[in-house]
Amino acid sequence: MIDKLVEDGIQADKIFLCGFSQGGALSLASALSYPKKLAGAAVFSGWISFTPTFLSNATEGKQTPVLWQHGMKDPLVHFEAGQVGPPLLASHGINCEFKAYPGLQHSISSEELNYLGHWLKARMGT
Repeated sequence: MIDKLVEDGIQADKIFLCGFSQGGALSLASALSYPKKLAGAAVFSGWISFTPTFLSNATEGKQTPVLWQHGMKDPLVHFEAGQVGPPLLASHGINCEFKAYPGLQHSISSEELNYLGHWLKARMGT
């Protein structure tokens, strides 16, 4: 899908990926494995679905900034699983911002969406 957008004339560094739960894990893996830097990847209640070797082999995609948001009361993807990701990414030189939301279960809150909006605008220069 990213390749199709690039073929259609959209610069890779203008493309954002975003996903919730397994979609967050997929968005993260897709962004980091892409051969070019993307504008950003946002993960909601996700987890690391790959090994550290995957990160060692990633090239330009590791320059993609990541926003990781997770509810502290998530009963499906436990908060502890979400906390593992950002330090692992940072240990491989990946810029990852982590935000925790007390009381939030396995869902997306308006507070998360508002923060995502600010994060996107900051990366778009608007």
